[in-house]
Amino acid sequence: MKIWHITRTLKGGAGQYALRLSAALREAGHDSCVLVANESAVKGKNVLMLKRIDTPLRRFGARVFRSLSHRMASGAYHAMLGPERYACPVRIKISDVIHLHGMTGWIGVSGLRRIIPDRATVFQTMHGPWAISGGCVIQAGVSCDQFKSACEDCPLLRVPWKKLARLDLETKRNFASEYNIRPIANSDWMRQIARESTIYRDRGAIDVIPPIVDHRYLVTSGSHYRQELRIAQDRYVVSLGALSVTDPHKGIPEFLRRLSQKPDLSDKMTVLLFGEGSISIPENLDVRELGSIADPMQLSKLFHASDAYVSASTIESFGMTCLEAQASGIPVVGFNVGGICDAIWPANMEYLVPVGCWNQLLNKLELVCQDTVRREHNRQQLTHWAGQSFSSGNIAKKQIDCYEKYHR
Repeated sequence: MKIWHITRTLKGGAGQYALRLSAALREAGHDSCVLVANESAVKGKNVLMLKRIDTPLRRFGARVFRSLSHRMASGAYHAMLGPERYACPVRIKISDVIHLHGMTGWIGVSGLRRIIPDRATVFQTMHGPWAISGGCVIQAGVSCDQFKSACEDCPLLRVPWKKLARLDLETKRNFASEYNIRPIANSDWMRQIARESTIYRDRGAIDVIPPIVDHRYLVTSGSHYRQELRIAQDRYVVSLGALSVTDPHKGIPEFLRRLSQKPDLSDKMTVLLFGEGSISIPENLDVRELGSIADPMQLSKLFHASDAYVSASTIESFGMTCLEAQASGIPVVGFNVGGICDAIWPANMEYLVPVGCWNQLLNKLELVCQDTVRREHNRQQLTHWAGQSFSSGNIAKKQIDCYEKYHR
């Protein structure tokens, strides 16, 4: 059984999910390869490049379409109707397994049909609500339930473009039916909203297969990192970050603002902030802006130097960074949103608070930082739980069972 994982980029959650899963499947004895669209430096037999084959006119048309779809919407929106075309560097056979990850905003159905053979077995891991919506990336299943019917009056799209959401949803539904796509959820929350969607409500059981935690988070030590950053030993240290610190859904600027209004806590706290971009930092806070950190060993080093990790996100389909922080042995304090419960050690669920309850979040954070005895006692248990529950072997077995159940 040859397995092809198709994704846009190896950066971000969907790409890392695909890359780690493919490696785990190879370790389990299966032939697995990632096909990626925009990683020009990628080489090797296990990660191959999809080649863009559009004519200059079609490429221009694709840019115009993507640009217009952004202008039509008041929030994050990507239609699956783009005209982009790609060529696969190898021939995919009908007997192969195709596994889709992160289809948002880079290829349309017409492009996928050029890559995927008719009657092939196709799986799709849903890394967020976009997979079951009429194009919105965030709101489906959170503040909008039109994905359950027809996306008839999309609140994101401006007049006269609202019907585009219905067309996009119909396109996804027809594509899923044509290839009999087997949906896979990355969390129980994602499974629940997929079951309610017009695309997958009649598809039967939906498997939940979470991400794999990189083993480097389980072994890296960061005992000297506080000294490198010249942070006094009696300071509370919390880590906070995202792919982009300016992402409004990650809540980072708002967390810092709220923290600055609580001087009895902020005066004792140092924040280790990581991610692309720059934001305004309140003057009374000690925030170390560390920029983008892609290397798991460096990020784990940062976690090891922290007393807690803060998740101020207003939406998470899983919460990969939360899992990585716990694999490094530190608890997570944050909002109880989306699928984040699947990424939190059950014994620490009490550290999650309702969305928007900032005072509760800050109070929980202070308690966690103060309780050094419990934190140190739980460190090894946290790492063990993350390593066992989200190990490559464990996740690969779940995925192989899923493939074998539906592979034609």
